[in-house]
Amino acid sequence: MIRSAKLTDGMRQLLDYLKVEGFTCIIASDSNAFFIEEILQEQQLKSYFSGVFTNPLQFEGDHLLISPYQQHNCERCPKNICKATIVRYCIGKFQVVRGEARQV
Repeated sequence: MIRSAKLTDGMRQLLDYLKVEGFTCIIASDSNAFFIEEILQEQQLKSYFSGVFTNPLQFEGDHLLISPYQQHNCERCPKNICKATIVRYCIGKFQVVRGEARQV
């Protein structure tokens, strides 16, 4: 089911443009790592993103356990992830030079 997920119309073209132009892209999602990794792999998009920030998961026997990415008090975001905090972190982490993202 996950592997059959389709990109929104125009998304591939947008991501291609952003990559060619050297934009630094991240994913900040309240989904989970398994779902996102499967889609990125199926759509061959892993190299388009400098980071994926989402809920980690692990297998415990036959059970899949999804943990919250972070605890926070932001009233605008879902309880398990504050996307504003992630964006601020990434702005501080990447020195953006046209055509190249450099970690600082």
